[in-house]
Amino acid sequence: MSQEKSIKEVSEQMQTTNNYISDIEAGRKFPATETLEKFANVYQVPYYKFFEIAEQVQEFIKKAQLKGKKLEDNEIFRKK
Repeated sequence: MSQEKSIKEVSEQMQTTNNYISDIEAGRKFPATETLEKFANVYQVPYYKFFEIAEQVQEFIKKAQLKGKKLEDNEIFRKK
């Protein structure tokens, strides 16, 4: 399901700014429901998939915290 798109492509398809998409990607802003719907359309995935992914991330975080691990120690949270 990998559909690599540039921020410019995504922002054009969503009719928003590059900065807004970049801020969401960096975690500086959190998208509204309407924005998630637009992402789903751009990437041609069902809208509910975003919530499944969010639940999986929350579960991962809980497990890591219960084990006393720091999230930044896990490779998926390291900045590239």
